[in-house]
Amino acid sequence: MQILDSHNNPTYVNGQAASVYKQHIPQVNASRAPGEWQTYDIVFSAPRFNNDGTVRTPAYVTVLHNGVLVQDHVEIKGPAAWIGQPKYEKHAFKQPLALQDHGCPVSFRNIWIRELHTRQLLNGRDLTGWYSFLEKSGKNSDPEDNFKVEDGLLHIEGKHFGYVATEESFSNYYLKAVFKWGEHRYAPRETARRDSGILYHFGAAETDVVWPKSIECQVQEEDCGDFWCVGTMVESPHPWKTEWGMKHIPRTANFENPRGEWNVIEIVCNGDQIEHYVNGHLVNSATKASVSSGKILLQSEGAEVFYKSVEIIPY
Repeated sequence: MQILDSHNNPTYVNGQAASVYKQHIPQVNASRAPGEWQTYDIVFSAPRFNNDGTVRTPAYVTVLHNGVLVQDHVEIKGPAAWIGQPKYEKHAFKQPLALQDHGCPVSFRNIWIRELHTRQLLNGRDLTGWYSFLEKSGKNSDPEDNFKVEDGLLHIEGKHFGYVATEESFSNYYLKAVFKWGEHRYAPRETARRDSGILYHFGAAETDVVWPKSIECQVQEEDCGDFWCVGTMVESPHPWKTEWGMKHIPRTANFENPRGEWNVIEIVCNGDQIEHYVNGHLVNSATKASVSSGKILLQSEGAEVFYKSVEIIPY
């Protein structure tokens, strides 16, 4: 989005203030004189990509310049190109905001961002929207508080095998979960690496059991981002093997932070295509998933783990 002195200062039209640089001319020049504060209100929908890098949906932007509509849901053809045609290159689901230094003094104030269509699945108070299931006691029977919300965090003690699951089913989404390990470990994994997992595409008609038919993004020390196909199937360009009667696709690299630090798991579900990210790094991908919608589960599997947030955005 171009920022330029366009008040009584003619320039090429697709490079003036409020232009989508070299792509879209603003409907009107709403610029104020230099020295006056000016505003941009920008409603931006980011591009979405398929696993192979092709564009699923392009970016769109609506802009108000000093309260005047100047760009009305125009399609962005790719990153700004000074020379030549813009062209998309696949990038992460979320990108930073950048302010350009172009050799001219300029001041900014009151920059704020409100994410649209983002839904927090954990409310920081209780397990509203979720139910628990434990192998030994069943649904919503948790006498030892294996799952509890305290200090705004979901605390999974991990003493008993089971999970918390969303009441609602989801498809075609971006999921972001922020977690860190606790200290406690329990039999039969009291000496093993800490283990949990995010299971998804658990069909509403499927039976609660340890472990239910779903696809797992592994959350385990040094193995975050692995695929485990629990009664399901995917295809992947990465090496795989069969373990415990399931297809297991190890992550390509370990980007987990040291124990005690927060980690970010991102899962992109796009039809039958899936990607796993760990702390901003793409570590696994798959296509031709045999399931593409369902509930989301957070495992309890012998290790204490904390979740700070779990958010979902339609893809």
